[in-house]
Amino acid sequence: PYKSSNDLLVSSDAIRRVPIKIASHYQFAPLTLEGKRLTVAVAYPMSFKIQDEIRLHLGFEPQIAVLPLTRSQGACLTCALALRLLVYIQP
Repeated sequence: PYKSSNDLLVSSDAIRRVPIKIASHYQFAPLTLEGKRLTVAVAYPMSFKIQDEIRLHLGFEPQIAVLPLTRSQGACLTCALALRLLVYIQP
């Protein structure tokens, strides 16, 4: 489903459980984690191959939230969320 950036809810648990290297490589930002379901924000629909790789590498079932952004904005979103949330989860 498509979402507005105003609708984003981010859980610190999702951030802690997803390595930044993987989120950056696959160009997504982890939002929430409920059981084995990982909701991720992406700038464009994610291919089935990438979803399978997320399942393989992380062990979570990805749920996709598409934000209407350009690719460069999507990459910036991933980096910005990662940096913001690194500061957020610091003890």
